Amino acid sequence: MAATLPTRKFKISPFLDYKLSMNPGPFNMKEHALITIFASSARGSGGCSVTIFFILVLCCYFKLYMAISVFFFFLRERSMPKKKFKWGVYEKPKKLHDSR
Repeated sequence: MAATLPTRKFKISPFLDYKLSMNPGPFNMKEHALITIFASSARGSGGCSVTIFFILVLCCYFKLYMAISVFFFFLRERSMPKKKFKWGVYEKPKKLHDSR
């Protein structure tokens, strides 16, 4: 993506000496790992948007480092299979009743 986007820098305000580029540059290893974590959480659990929101709140609002936020993400994802099994226990009698 970095090779196809323009590298031209745009000046935001005539009063400020701040320039903005549409090209983010090449990805580093941390960004690839974070995208992989988000993609696997979207595939594996139903609470993907909640998990992503949780990490964003930890990073932006509480100003925690990304490593700490990802640690909390793993703690949350470790508890997801337990919740899925609990819902399965509640739904099993209903499925048996509907099949008759």
